[in-house]
Amino acid sequence: MQNKYQVLAFISASYVSGAERVSFDVLKGLRNKGVSILTVTNGWNNGEFSSMLQKEGLDEQSVKLGWYYLTKPMWTLDSLLNAPKAFRTYIRILRDNPKATIYTSGFQQVYLLRPWLKNRKIIVHIHDSFSGNKKQAWFVRKIESFVFKFVAISSFIKEDLIKCGVPESKITVVYNGIDVPEILSPKKDTPFFRFGIVGQLIPRKGHSVLFEALSILKSKLPTAPFQLSIIGKGSEDYSRYLRKQAEGLGVDQLISWEGYKPTKEAIYQNLDTVVAPSSVEPFGLITVEANSYQVPVIAFNHSGFKETIETGRNGWLVEPFTAQELADAMIRALSNKAQSKLMGEKGRAMVQSRFSIQQMIDGVYTLI
Repeated sequence: MQNKYQVLAFISASYVSGAERVSFDVLKGLRNKGVSILTVTNGWNNGEFSSMLQKEGLDEQSVKLGWYYLTKPMWTLDSLLNAPKAFRTYIRILRDNPKATIYTSGFQQVYLLRPWLKNRKIIVHIHDSFSGNKKQAWFVRKIESFVFKFVAISSFIKEDLIKCGVPESKITVVYNGIDVPEILSPKKDTPFFRFGIVGQLIPRKGHSVLFEALSILKSKLPTAPFQLSIIGKGSEDYSRYLRKQAEGLGVDQLISWEGYKPTKEAIYQNLDTVVAPSSVEPFGLITVEANSYQVPVIAFNHSGFKETIETGRNGWLVEPFTAQELADAMIRALSNKAQSKLMGEKGRAMVQSRFSIQQMIDGVYTLI
């Protein structure tokens, strides 16, 4: 039987975050290289990823093949009710494209569809660490024999996959890449230095320790003009908790809550330094994005940040996970604006040479 598609991409994409943006860029890049692709998305989604695919002219089919959770009985019930139709649809898609490579960004579909994936070329693009979660590590081990290659977004993720039991020979590191803007708009002149933290308002992003660092910075440089922009959204409860913490530390007047911004230019263009105090980052996409706009980054010295930041070149890596270390780095950035600007320029050059979107697409294309 003749394949209609060379690649079947199984992408969950209930909502769009970093992993989904990377998946979209890969699919678009493969299509531009002449690869025919059908993207099968999760039927439970907010429509944003589907809209991105449609605007780019990428074929899509939505299927409600769900996962099963002991702690979420209604989700599990919904998955079970939709399972018969979902499996029939997937089996038909696989039957109609018997030689298509399977490209996916998670282990769930491979595990659920494994009886029908024998002798398939399967590429799994891994964006998260699993070794710290026994259940997730077990699923990774269970699908390993079916998978041709695991694409790790960093050496940190590669080592994590090895801890899960994946042979090193099955892992290829392909760094995330981005489209570097060709021309940057001039930064707006302001009387204060602009720090920024970018990402979802969730505990692992480190807003709390950053607020503590902001308090230290305020006490050490009480007259220095600076501001912290918080870019991103979160639950009402956690947002309320963070606002109360800021008030309790006396730094609420130094913070600008700016919510979600739809473009990278809107996020980074007018920041002077990004602070990324996350407890873990599989790659550190925020570093690459900020550097592309000539913005240096301060982060803790761990996980993916160790591969995207070189202290003194495009930012500062500091000892995890103390507010004092963060504050000291912020003081260095604030006290030497010329150095910060130069580091931003070097960071942009580093992204262009090491983290381009074309390098990422080529890395996946060679495996197809």
